[in-house]
Amino acid sequence: MHKFIIRGTRGSVPACGRDFLKYGGNTTCFTLETDQGLVIFDAGTGIMSLNRELISRPTIPPVTLMFTHFHLDHLIGLPLFAPIYNRTVPMTLMADGSRKEDWKAAIKGLIGAPYWPGELTKCGGPKELLDLPEGNGPVEIYGVK
Repeated sequence: MHKFIIRGTRGSVPACGRDFLKYGGNTTCFTLETDQGLVIFDAGTGIMSLNRELISRPTIPPVTLMFTHFHLDHLIGLPLFAPIYNRTVPMTLMADGSRKEDWKAAIKGLIGAPYWPGELTKCGGPKELLDLPEGNGPVEIYGVK
């Protein structure tokens, strides 16, 4: 099984209301689920719809969250993503390590004082923060490239 869902595509600011029902109002988030796990691309407000789905399951699959870049509209849903706080969900966060800004520090800063009451590395289950492999080759995760 491979299931790809577009959960949010808006830039900068989420929008709500009747005018946005057809095309959606959430900021960037896409998911690709396989039998082996769940890959999430960006953590805009669209990631919050995934909470409802995952909570209804008997078990949550392993999660790999990949970031395209670190504008706030691609991160704003991360502190509200419930599996980050679940001790039974193995989670890997990945991004381009050759970026000029330190992406690991940015993520830890977002989920930590003074912006958030918990700390990313001290809440929930095991988390790995890994740089994407260098070069332009494919990355294989959960049986997909």
